[in-house]
Amino acid sequence: FGGCLASVHTDANPLEIIFFCRRGHAKVLNKYGIKIYNDKGNITLTNIKAFENAEDFTKISINDKKYKLDYLFLTTKTYDSERAMIQYKKLINSSNWLIILQNGIGNEELVKKYCDENKIIRIITSHGALLKEDGRVYHTGVGFTKMGGMGLT
Repeated sequence: FGGCLASVHTDANPLEIIFFCRRGHAKVLNKYGIKIYNDKGNITLTNIKAFENAEDFTKISINDKKYKLDYLFLTTKTYDSERAMIQYKKLINSSNWLIILQNGIGNEELVKKYCDENKIIRIITSHGALLKEDGRVYHTGVGFTKMGGMGLT
């Protein structure tokens, strides 16, 4: 999903996409960018940065205020959600919004234990994607995407 967001970056609409991911994936993203494949071809996006952990990001962001996160996406597997919420608690607290973008339902209850409900946005999508190797994402299916706030009915 981060790759899709990075693809809408323009001079008139600058976006900075930052990934928090495994070390190998971060190295490839920082060196080569992310390559997204679909049935029409592929694109390579280099307007991204990647970090293995919050501490590495914090070292840079302390001296550079542009690194304040407006939106922080939780895209882990559901079984890793709690560990991610604990590991990235400071970033979650300092970001304006936390967006849950995971398969399954019910993840919101766990997230609300670690984050103010009023800053949570939930996205549900049926788009398919597969990470076969570091830096290469295969967009395997187009579908719907719906989003809303936790307090909305």
